[in-house]
Amino acid sequence: MHYVDEGRGEVVLCLHGEPSWSFLYRRMIPILARRARVIAPDLFGFGKSDKFTEAEDYSYRMHRDAVLGLMDALRLEAVTLVCQDWGGLLGLQLAGQLPDRFARLVIMNTALPTGEEEVGPGFLAWRQYATTVPDLPVGALFGRSIVSETRRTPEILAGYGRALPRSPLQGRGTPLSGARPDRTRTPLARPRIGRHGRRSPTGRSRAS
Repeated sequence: MHYVDEGRGEVVLCLHGEPSWSFLYRRMIPILARRARVIAPDLFGFGKSDKFTEAEDYSYRMHRDAVLGLMDALRLEAVTLVCQDWGGLLGLQLAGQLPDRFARLVIMNTALPTGEEEVGPGFLAWRQYATTVPDLPVGALFGRSIVSETRRTPEILAGYGRALPRSPLQGRGTPLSGARPDRTRTPLARPRIGRHGRRSPTGRSRAS
């Protein structure tokens, strides 16, 4: 699992959504790192993290256990969780199950399903699209959602486009499109990271 690790002090864990990667937090990381230690991982299958070749290997349980495995490997405590989209569906469940390890929650356009709700038509439409389009145009998708023209430059959109570089799942979805918010309830499990059950992260980078 690749992650950015910047700064010192209290821990801020930034979890991205779909289809994104730690690039999403590129503007926040340098500011937060002046006063805190900022950890921003790429969920498996996204950005610079390892990628499975089979869609069946990606599940809510796998992503959730991987985040917990990263927290254990880095011994993260008193965490301020910053979460968006699927980062919230993963991180908020951990915060609910392990409240002693979290100090604060910064919640952005996400949810905390109980595992009992029916998914809405918006999610179903997105999943249908993501699992059938031959090459998901991530940069173009962000281009339609970024309001400010100064933040919608070709360089920035290309950066977002690197969320799924040479994805082995071309035309078969994204590393999260198979996970379902109506099936998120899972017992606390022994965490594992990586394709071979590694308990420690395999990559670290400097923010740019």
